[in-house]
Amino acid sequence: MLVSITTFKKHVSGVQGALTESTIASHLKASERDFRAMIGGPLYDFLEQVAVGSTDDEKDLLDLAEAVISWKAYD
Repeated sequence: MLVSITTFKKHVSGVQGALTESTIASHLKASERDFRAMIGGPLYDFLEQVAVGSTDDEKDLLDLAEAVISWKAYD
């Protein structure tokens, strides 16, 4: 999974920081599944591999992907 509860809270904490992992886990899973279907498996797999040694652009892309997944899960 690209988005953990910690990452989720990073993106939506201003709106709802009190959500627990058990409350949001199923929504995150569904959101990631939908996101993967929209962008395709190869790009999703690439995003999972973005690590500390990645470029700033790759890290920005991962951050944007995490935000999309988080907000869709919240919605």
